[in-house]
Amino acid sequence: VGVLLTQSRLGRILTAFGDNSLLLRSVYPRYGLAVFTFNILASAAFLALGCLMALHHGRVDPQNFSPDVAFDYAVVLILGGNGTLRGCVLGPIALLVLRVLFDHLSWPDLHRLVLQLALIYLLIFRPTGLSGKVLYERR
Repeated sequence: VGVLLTQSRLGRILTAFGDNSLLLRSVYPRYGLAVFTFNILASAAFLALGCLMALHHGRVDPQNFSPDVAFDYAVVLILGGNGTLRGCVLGPIALLVLRVLFDHLSWPDLHRLVLQLALIYLLIFRPTGLSGKVLYERR
């Protein structure tokens, strides 16, 4: 389904929207309508996900908003990077792979240390994340 979506006209429009708004304006003349439609669709998707999350949890619990959860969200943002749509997918996948790997190796707390070291490396050498646009090259 994902391949079919990316090869359709809507998929090309959404890719242009995420990568370069100037490109979107040249590909799709009704830029404002595309942005409005994309925001409405994204809001509807998050509304549905929020309803499903409320049904899953059954109640609002302060443990769902612990510092560990906030750290995971920050890790996803920094690992994925900004500037491309790949970062939105690459960040959560990297976090999930690290977490499952260390749980499988019976070191569940070690993934925090590895994530913190990865964040330090990324913030120093790749400030735009794993898939973000490279702003400059080191020589």
